[in-house]
Amino acid sequence: MFKDAEITHPFYSDVLSLYKEEVSGEQTNRVSLLAGCRSMSKLAVMEQLALDALKSDAAIFESLKDSKARGAYESFRSGYVAFHTSLSRYRLQEILYQHPISNPSNLNCESRVSAEPQRPS
Repeated sequence: MFKDAEITHPFYSDVLSLYKEEVSGEQTNRVSLLAGCRSMSKLAVMEQLALDALKSDAAIFESLKDSKARGAYESFRSGYVAFHTSLSRYRLQEILYQHPISNPSNLNCESRVSAEPQRPS
């Protein structure tokens, strides 16, 4: 479990800070360095880091499935992500609230459930 926690925490940080670093022109970050070393796009690296973090998170949940600590970990994780996504240093407010799904008033759940999938025009 501790190995997975050591993996999950830095991956969240790498994913959350990428926008701020890209806008600032920073190239000395985990995503940029891995992209260069692996001849991959930064988006592909970021997706892989996010998937690795999710896998580690799932492994933590599995290891805690019969433990009272599972609820504590779930609360910690939710708070960690909420806290960090709200920090102005990551500049996520510049992109998070521009997407329609970030604003529940932009969603019409009934029409989305009953409507046929729409193709982009």
